Amino acid sequence: MIEIEDLKRDFLSFFPEFAVTRYSEALVMRSLAEADDKTSASAWGQYAYAAYRPSTKARGLFYLAAHLIDTGFKQAKATSAGITAVSASKINSKSVSKLSVSFDGVGSQNLSEEFLRASSYGQQFAIIRNEVSIGAFSV
Repeated sequence: MIEIEDLKRDFLSFFPEFAVTRYSEALVMRSLAEADDKTSASAWGQYAYAAYRPSTKARGLFYLAAHLIDTGFKQAKATSAGITAVSASKINSKSVSKLSVSFDGVGSQNLSEEFLRASSYGQQFAIIRNEVSIGAFSV
């Protein structure tokens, strides 16, 4: 099992954009721990990190952690502004007078899929997760 500090070092090497101080240490560490739990070695393989060839487990873990950090940061920012998050779906249209909001109708009933669509990191995680679930393939 990899130590969380080593995981953080590898993650920040893979995604240097998350090294900025606007992301709290607690959010980063919590997201890494949760992503590690959700990408078990039995399904995703063993963790290995090399700068240009991370294992499938490492890629999945990093993309899921990045998604959790990105969405968690946006949610915390909205909450601190007094806004309650109500949906992970994209806003498709909005109005100001008489206040109207519409969400993306291309939804599924699967809340996990909806949640992953909320960021490009989540979308990439979903692609990697699908590759893991169907096995390796070549294009």
